[in-house]
Amino acid sequence: MNLIVDFISVTNFSIVNIIANYSGTTTHAVACQLYNWNTTAWDTFNAMQTHVNDLTTASGKILDNYDFFIPNTTNYIGTSGDAGKVRVRFYHTMSGSTGHSVDIDVVALY
Repeated sequence: MNLIVDFISVTNFSIVNIIANYSGTTTHAVACQLYNWNTTAWDTFNAMQTHVNDLTTASGKILDNYDFFIPNTTNYIGTSGDAGKVRVRFYHTMSGSTGHSVDIDVVALY
């Protein structure tokens, strides 16, 4: 899985707010990454790992907070033709399974 959320016209931020749920296996994770415009690579800041689902409440999904703090965002805000662009990626590094799912409620920059 390789899901990218793009933001435009960003001038500054220090927190990436992610509220989501990953349902998979305990040996898999989904990386929460930002695109580094200077190195042209993805930097990992957090990871979503499988959590217990509750079929009685929350429609079976319990959302977790995967926020992370970025002390210096210079490398993560695009310049030139990509000026003001910030890219957040959810990347499942292992072979996926149709039984795995990611439910995302919020991806925000503050």
